Amino acid sequence: MPHAIIECSKDVLKLHSSQTLCEEVHKVTFASNLFGERDIKVRLLPFEDYLAGGKREDFIHITAYILAGRTTDQKAKLSSSILERMSDLFPQVEFITVDVRDIDREIYAKR
Repeated sequence: MPHAIIECSKDVLKLHSSQTLCEEVHKVTFASNLFGERDIKVRLLPFEDYLAGGKREDFIHITAYILAGRTTDQKAKLSSSILERMSDLFPQVEFITVDVRDIDREIYAKR
């Protein structure tokens, strides 16, 4: 835990590689000191078909699914840290958003 899902316009990957994007999200998430490094999973979903603001504008959206139990402040700091890093890495991308969501501990299952 957590599971960070990066959704982005395909053209964003012309600015930085998919590996770089995944690694940067991993680094920021680990730097939060909320998770063990081996527990962090990052996946990328590039889109060919999309609209952002009613136009074909590049975007990045990251959803971090984390086990419930962190404070609102911890989640807000994680969200703003990821947003800050993505904004630094992709200054030309206008639409960058981050959402941190709780996973119900009683329902979550893993092997």
